[in-house]
Amino acid sequence: MLIIVIFATGSYEVYKFFLCLRAKDAILARIISSLDNDAHETHVVVMPDNDDAGSSQSNTVIITCFNICRQKAFEYRFSFSGRVLHLQVLGIDCTNFKRGEFCVPEEKNIHVSLRLLMLNGANSEIKDLTHLNKIPPEYQLSDIPDKFEKKFWKSLWQFALVPDNEEAITVTNTQIKLPEKVDTTLFYRIQFNSNGSINVTNQKDSS
Repeated sequence: MLIIVIFATGSYEVYKFFLCLRAKDAILARIISSLDNDAHETHVVVMPDNDDAGSSQSNTVIITCFNICRQKAFEYRFSFSGRVLHLQVLGIDCTNFKRGEFCVPEEKNIHVSLRLLMLNGANSEIKDLTHLNKIPPEYQLSDIPDKFEKKFWKSLWQFALVPDNEEAITVTNTQIKLPEKVDTTLFYRIQFNSNGSINVTNQKDSS
């Protein structure tokens, strides 16, 4: 009888182990699928604050980044009287990324919105959109265990930020130049490509 109990207990522990392993594999698959560049978009909306041609025009700018679930990863709203918005994007080549239980099974280049520079002479400002060694907001998923996701990104940052892997890191810059006078709402769409380039398309708001 004791042997049967021991055998049953051991079988249950093995079952739990493989169940946990399958769950981790499923979570890792969700994280990896979130790395696809095509799944991410950043929108920039510029709205005029006033129509007084005799004063320095100020515009309301709304930066919104969406994650793979089409949820808002972050939204940043500010008033801006300059004409140039400068976005810095950090690229990570994950081709050789493998640390412990984590690896990216196919060649992937991750692009992270790093910081936004609002260029306006002496009144220029810098807004950090992603903090190194943390989960980038546009990649953070709400339907998986937070602890596992943090562990994955910690491993990825450790891979990317060591001096030996400096070739795996690129910084790409793109600018949005506003017209001298914004008299209607402007909409800009920013998309990252797997080759590291950035597409910025713009159109007047049709609403």
